[in-house]
Amino acid sequence: MGMSASQARLIALTARMNDIEYQGQQINQQRTTLSSQINALYNSLLDMDVPTPPSTQDFTKVVYSGTQDASKFNLDNVVPTGKNSSGKDTYSIDFKYQMAGHAVSKNTNSATITNTSHYLTYKSITADDVKSSLFTDVNKYKSGDQITKPEDLPEYDSNNPEADDILIKTTVGAYNNLPNRTGLQVYDINGNEITNNIPSDNSTVIYVKTNTSAIKDEKSSAYALVDKTDTTTGEGDDAVTTTTYNNIYNVDKTTETNIKSYLTDENIASLGLYYVENPGSRESVATLITSVDQLKDYLGSNLDNFSHIVKRDYTNQGLEYTNPNYQSSNSTGLSVGDMPVMEMKNAREVLGDSYDDYITALKHSFPELAKLSDEEIADKFYVYIEKTSSGTNVPHFIKKDEMSAFNNNDSTSVRSYEYDEDGTYTNTENKKNCELEFDVSTGRITKVGIPDGNGQVIWVDIKAETVTDDVAYNDAFNEYEYKKHLYDKQQKEINAKTSIIQAEDKNLELKLTRLDNERNAVNTEIEAVKKVVDDNIQKSFKTFSG
Repeated sequence: MGMSASQARLIALTARMNDIEYQGQQINQQRTTLSSQINALYNSLLDMDVPTPPSTQDFTKVVYSGTQDASKFNLDNVVPTGKNSSGKDTYSIDFKYQMAGHAVSKNTNSATITNTSHYLTYKSITADDVKSSLFTDVNKYKSGDQITKPEDLPEYDSNNPEADDILIKTTVGAYNNLPNRTGLQVYDINGNEITNNIPSDNSTVIYVKTNTSAIKDEKSSAYALVDKTDTTTGEGDDAVTTTTYNNIYNVDKTTETNIKSYLTDENIASLGLYYVENPGSRESVATLITSVDQLKDYLGSNLDNFSHIVKRDYTNQGLEYTNPNYQSSNSTGLSVGDMPVMEMKNAREVLGDSYDDYITALKHSFPELAKLSDEEIADKFYVYIEKTSSGTNVPHFIKKDEMSAFNNNDSTSVRSYEYDEDGTYTNTENKKNCELEFDVSTGRITKVGIPDGNGQVIWVDIKAETVTDDVAYNDAFNEYEYKKHLYDKQQKEINAKTSIIQAEDKNLELKLTRLDNERNAVNTEIEAVKKVVDDNIQKSFKTFSG
């Protein structure tokens, strides 16, 4: 028995050792995978381009300027072209003349473009507005309190009988008892005219249109439309009968206190009511209200809580917007503040006679557009129009290619350009066979010789000046700051991922250490059990051999 128990223990320990080694292999495999991930993150860090700040020298150049007659100019694109008949070097030079007149200049402030085409008007309606929509005919009848007898009705105006029309609230039973119903118009409680198929339930409430003259006529059957009560006091010749007329109504929308009592799903759906979440913002969502229960859910217990209910704009068959110009054909759905952004080519009607001057200014201010037609130039610009307190339209121009990365779901800042009829612009003329003189100590141009076309050369003194393009440098520095922000953000993300992986690897290392300790303990026990088994075998052989 002892030998069998030892062998069983040895088998169990061997199985445990195999399991420990298997777990160790799994952990080592996981650590190998984590190591690969660490290497991949490290390599991605090495592959990142480290942004470097721009140098002002990269945006500094020598500007050559001069004056010919009354015109100032700068030299640009100086290209050698050979030698003239006198053996002197000649050059092709662009003369950029500074001109005055129609031009545009960059606005010192950027314009924030926003996509606002789907902003809903925060224009709430009230319960009265809903009733007015349901009872479109009620409004032309006189309003007033409940009338208890004909004497309290307004005087009948024979010159304006319709003005004295009223709606009488009654029942189908009372209406059916009328001996003469010719010419009476009947409406249900939702304000819909009933032309036939009067409800069969005599208790159903309806409205009948009549006039005060019919009610005041003692012989008129119109009395049957009211709840008439005759009260007789005394007997015989002393009997006196008093007639009281109850429940004659001029149905004014303010007398119905419970809107829920007469609205139906069908009528609610026809009103075009929308419940607006986050009204007036880019996150606004409008839900069409199609049932009484849905309306009750939105209103809660307070029937006057219509602050988020808007009506359909029937003119455009869509919801109203914060700025009606967004609905015009000129609209792009974009805005700067509350000013809609339009296509330049669609703004002629708004800008009026000055439109051609604006096109000229754009052509002057952007030399790359000089050879384009007016229509092609207009197609490259947006315009938003500011109306001053004096009623003047002031245009602000935006180059489309400067907002090409605009995401319609966001807002972005772009440069705008302002018109100046007395502004400055450059007009470039290319002149060939020019001659130059240089300062031998600096190599800079000191004079330019301009052919006059008659075989003569007109020499003009040139001023050399070192100029830094601050705008371009600032743009480059802003780009550097943006790239540095992205670099730092990506570096932090890589470091965070690396820390997580290292923590996981540390945890696996601890597990592996515990397994190694357990393996050593099991291995020690295995050796001990093996010795016991060997001793038992030796004893057995000696017993049977003796």
